Amino acid sequence: MTLTCRHQDRVSIKRAFLGFRQSQCKTCDAIVEEPFSNGVATFYWIVVALSGAITVYMFTQGTLAVPGVLALGAGAALIKNRAVENRSKEEARRP
Repeated sequence: MTLTCRHQDRVSIKRAFLGFRQSQCKTCDAIVEEPFSNGVATFYWIVVALSGAITVYMFTQGTLAVPGVLALGAGAALIKNRAVENRSKEEARRP
């Protein structure tokens, strides 16, 4: 993890909401979020896929199905993960 401030020796890492890892510089308080590991991203994709399959099944049975809060949270986490990945790729390209 590379902080934008370049104080690599003064970093505290913690888990944030939805499982994102945040690195915070103890010198200048810069905060950087890291993308999910493959295991976390896979878990969220499985939750979204199973919720989608259950929703389709419920519709075929003639009942109104609403995705659960867990599925909506997992979808939001995957969208945010994509933004964090793109941001970290752009920062890696900078000299």
